[in-house]
Amino acid sequence: MNILQELTKLSSGFQARTQPVPLAWPGIGPVGHLSSRHGLYINTAYRNSIDAMLRDNDRIEKLAAEVSDGRLTAGAILEASRRISDTADAAKAIKRMQGAILSFNDIIDARGNAQYYDYFGVKASQTTVANQWSSFLRTNGNPTAASYTAIPGGARHTSASTGAIPMPFTIGGSDHTYLTNAAVSHVTGNNVHMFVDLCVAAGTISATSAVSQNISTTSLSRWTSGEGLCMTLEVTTALGATAANITISYTDQAGNTGNSTGAIALTTSAIAGRLMPVQDGPMIRYASGDFGVRQIEGCILSASMTGSGVLAALIYKPIVVIPTLVVGLMPERSTPATLSGIKQLTSAAGGEEPFIGSFVQTSTTSTGIILQWLEFVYS
Repeated sequence: MNILQELTKLSSGFQARTQPVPLAWPGIGPVGHLSSRHGLYINTAYRNSIDAMLRDNDRIEKLAAEVSDGRLTAGAILEASRRISDTADAAKAIKRMQGAILSFNDIIDARGNAQYYDYFGVKASQTTVANQWSSFLRTNGNPTAASYTAIPGGARHTSASTGAIPMPFTIGGSDHTYLTNAAVSHVTGNNVHMFVDLCVAAGTISATSAVSQNISTTSLSRWTSGEGLCMTLEVTTALGATAANITISYTDQAGNTGNSTGAIALTTSAIAGRLMPVQDGPMIRYASGDFGVRQIEGCILSASMTGSGVLAALIYKPIVVIPTLVVGLMPERSTPATLSGIKQLTSAAGGEEPFIGSFVQTSTTSTGIILQWLEFVYS
């Protein structure tokens, strides 16, 4: 033990006739002495107890270093040194302060502490287009259909918003929420299912206008850097039959404004629920070098699509993509084991809970009823 080694070194520096120095241990009292002749002497009745206490103290200090990235001692975190005899409680308290799910054992612990929420939901069948992506955010079911606020601005969306999967728990100031398991069953087709966190939605973009439209989505309240966030357009009223391109301006992940997607073709007569443009599936391609978005600023169509057409601008974070589903089966997909790792859903400790919804790439013209099973833990 380092402290015993240091005491031994100290005693070796004593003068030959130096009187023995009594050694007292916190919580025990006198346990031995230091002398020039014997060096460090500890009464054999206390030796095993002191060794055990020092091992426990080392364990707590290592745990404190992990929690604080090496910046703090256990004493600085919770005054563990003041109650070193209660090492089990000290270790437990520091683990709670870590506020992170890092392994299956952490998931088991969180569920054992009742820090979990399991959700079973259903979405009604929706008319789709084969081999294309559709949004199921506004589809009826459980949860109910989402609604979008008009441009400019739109609105932030959270777990408390209409249409979100509810999260009826409150996380502590150092806690995060995690998705640990996901299962989906589609009645029709072999489809790809993507769970997303809808950050911002802004509706009422007209597809029958060929003048610039101010979208100016409201500022992000989570994932605020915009890194890794995607943008897309959802058809909320079927588009007209006249061909048109759309050009979108946005603020990128570095805060640069006025970036442009360039002209992208919209699909004529696209039905409600379709995600536009279809160029890259459920997302809009950024300008070269960009990999995120903080705000969708505006758009302009090259021509009116004539007659009808309304779009909503969405900013979202992809959570997990469940590969092709077999009709009628509900495969269990553990995010740590079979998808892509434990999924942290909150961007800040104790922060805002996400709006979890679905995008689907369908193989036929409908999905049939969709059943969803999701497991969350928080710690």
